[in-house]
Amino acid sequence: MLSGRWDEGRSLAANGKVEIKLKDTHPFALGIILNVAHLKFRQLPKKLTWEQLLEVAVVTDYLHCHEVMGPFATMWIDDLWQCQKPYYGYGYRRHASGSLGLKTKLAGSITIASVFQATTVLNYMIKDAIGDLESDFDTEDMPIAADIKGQ
Repeated sequence: MLSGRWDEGRSLAANGKVEIKLKDTHPFALGIILNVAHLKFRQLPKKLTWEQLLEVAVVTDYLHCHEVMGPFATMWIDDLWQCQKPYYGYGYRRHASGSLGLKTKLAGSITIASVFQATTVLNYMIKDAIGDLESDFDTEDMPIAADIKGQ
């Protein structure tokens, strides 16, 4: 993007700087990702809320920076779901207060687990989705891997 034929590359070559607009990117999540990418680990929160972690997952997927976020995502996921088997399937329920419905919370939890490849959490979420929900839930706008959506 910053070299060759792209507008951003031409602007960088001509002006020595370039502005890249990231539409629909949550500023908090982008700040978290940039702090990780720039090794500013002390500026990272030890814990994230479910909503914050979902935003970080969506922006991580959008920017294709899964690997750099992996260790920190694991820490936040472990904290959120307490890394104990009984809690995996109920993690989204514990955080299901507020304006978001249960199906949205479940889809968001599957998104988090899918983006960060938290397979144990993901397996429990999928089993919960299959076992609990009588109707389909909308995952169209979520960055869930295609092979998981097909399960």
